[in-house]
Amino acid sequence: MKYKELIHSSQKRKTTFIGLGLLFILLILWAGNIGYYNSMQLKKPIFPTHYLTTTIFKGTNWMEIDYFENKGPGKKVESISIEEFKKESYAKREKTSYKYQSAYQMHFEFTEKDLEYLPDQNKELIVNTITVNYDDGTSEQVPIGELIFRADPEKSQDLALIHGGSSSDGSGYEVFEMNSDAVLEKIELSHTDKLKDLFQLRVYGKPYDQVTYPKQIKKGDSIYFQYASIEPRLAKDGFISYSVGILVHFRLPDGSKIVYDLLTSNHFYYSSDEMKTIVRDGGAGK
Repeated sequence: MKYKELIHSSQKRKTTFIGLGLLFILLILWAGNIGYYNSMQLKKPIFPTHYLTTTIFKGTNWMEIDYFENKGPGKKVESISIEEFKKESYAKREKTSYKYQSAYQMHFEFTEKDLEYLPDQNKELIVNTITVNYDDGTSEQVPIGELIFRADPEKSQDLALIHGGSSSDGSGYEVFEMNSDAVLEKIELSHTDKLKDLFQLRVYGKPYDQVTYPKQIKKGDSIYFQYASIEPRLAKDGFISYSVGILVHFRLPDGSKIVYDLLTSNHFYYSSDEMKTIVRDGGAGK
């Protein structure tokens, strides 16, 4: 009898030890999961460095500010203000969902009324800082990169018939079918010092900066502009969001000058693995 009781007591202790061991392992795993979860949380929303060009014209144009914020606890962006235009936006939209974060865009509307904030209709206004207002009532100034705003340049609808198209991969084209003689004086791209490896523009089948200017254009000629935007990669290009503005300068036979602007789409996407690196670096660039 005592022997059976001894066996039973030993088995009970063994079961208890196994149970405690499993509980200890579960606690370690739980602590590890909590630690990993915490390591993948942002201290606050983060903003990439933006290189954007926005043309303000008669009508409505839109500009988007990109940012990341946690899905779980933490500060959330309530609104963003651009002080130079006395403009505040609450119009945010989720763009991409990751495991622990979401990528959002805050949309800003610009109309001809905003032209009054440009210091000179012939000059650009560059914004480097925005005000971010959080849901906890706090706000802060955030460096945003280079936001270029400019007035719609003077153009003639009679100079050329313009048509084109674009695709979701960032490529596109514009064709100018000339209705009169003109001289193509030059082509300018915004943010060229920052985006030279991410944006390609070809004219007459060659890189735009390899074309000889000025170039005489005859009535009936077609000018084919072909561009390609490349998605930025974190290790090579840093943490950025961008779009490029193109200005095409013509001189007419009477000596007057006409400028056309060609707009491209905004590019901002990062993979899940890049998202992890961005979070661990706290949103820092390369």
